[in-house]
Amino acid sequence: MDVLDQLARSTSPHLTWYADGGAERVELSGRVLTNWIIKATNFLDEEDVSAESIVGIDLPVHWRAAVWACAAWLRGARVRFREDGPDLSEADVVITNDPEFWAGGLETVIAVPLEPLALSWTGDSLPDDALDGAADLMSQPDVLISPVAVLAPNGSGCNERVALRPITNEWISVAIPCWAAGGSVVILHEIDEFTCHRLAQQEAARLTA
Repeated sequence: MDVLDQLARSTSPHLTWYADGGAERVELSGRVLTNWIIKATNFLDEEDVSAESIVGIDLPVHWRAAVWACAAWLRGARVRFREDGPDLSEADVVITNDPEFWAGGLETVIAVPLEPLALSWTGDSLPDDALDGAADLMSQPDVLISPVAVLAPNGSGCNERVALRPITNEWISVAIPCWAAGGSVVILHEIDEFTCHRLAQQEAARLTA
């Protein structure tokens, strides 16, 4: 079964994200996560993202990074994360929380707010050539229009709830096989060790190294 189909069947939490020392928490069920990914995929389809495209993800460790990366893979695009090192100026599309940095340099810049569940861009006025990756996203259909790939796991996952302490968005490649196996992930971003253990216990998750 495709990962997206697996997620769409579930109303249980599959992605829980903590930041700001544990003060920020966002939890997405499989069904809700699927809905976000589908909308983002349709958004990228509208922007002509295809198997020939390179999509740059210029976002910190964040649940929205997973949404956009999965959407880009569903469009068949190659995904490059900011922390990987390649020059994202070579990307056809950059998804970023800093649209001013990319203004005028790329054909397509999608501005993504980091505030929990923000439904529109919350920063300064968007550059003229930047798209609102929250408000414009919400107007997209809730069914896939024309995916060109399936969301396939890279490696094996486990059917359990795991807590991760990632420093890069490579956590997404761990989450996808976990979701495929029916598991869920808790992301603990820039949180001290004591709090990580407390939150993992609170979330009934196995804390990985």
